[in-house]
Amino acid sequence: MRCRRLVLDTMPAMSSAIAAYEALGFQRIDPYWNNILPVIYYGRHFELLET
Repeated sequence: MRCRRLVLDTMPAMSSAIAAYEALGFQRIDPYWNNILPVIYYGRHFELLET
């Protein structure tokens, strides 16, 4: 499966997940869905390579 953009989220207390996402180049983005929980949203764009 190939994707151009990957989005994910995590809870503010999950510092290891936040550190991992940021180390992998994910940046904080606006929410991509309505969540009643306090969630931090991340996204990253990828270039598609010819195979």
